[in-house]
Amino acid sequence: MSNDGSKLEYLAPRAKPVSIEDKKGGYLPEPSDRMTLENNFYDEINKNNSRSWDKLSEGVKKNPFVPLGCLVTIGVLANGILAMRNKDRLKSQRMMRYRIAAQGSTIIALVIGTMASNYFAKSE
Repeated sequence: MSNDGSKLEYLAPRAKPVSIEDKKGGYLPEPSDRMTLENNFYDEINKNNSRSWDKLSEGVKKNPFVPLGCLVTIGVLANGILAMRNKDRLKSQRMMRYRIAAQGSTIIALVIGTMASNYFAKSE
């Protein structure tokens, strides 16, 4: 400390903003660079989501019975849970058996659809 009343403080060297390529210092990039990074990140996520929807729609077109089987399974399960909540044991048991049948049908549709798509892909 000096005698004139001013404090002598240790100031850490001010971090210079670094570019995206130079991350060795561990400093955050400038806000404009951060916004660019965030925009690139969200653009990549949106691109991946659109690819996911494209894959999903392509899969539904190839084998429409699998999503249909999933919807039937969910419907039967919901009906069984409601019956269980209403304490209707007979209907609840019946719905759980139907659920297993619906799940089995979905699995069979998945296997048959996969085999068919492989067969037709080889013949082309």
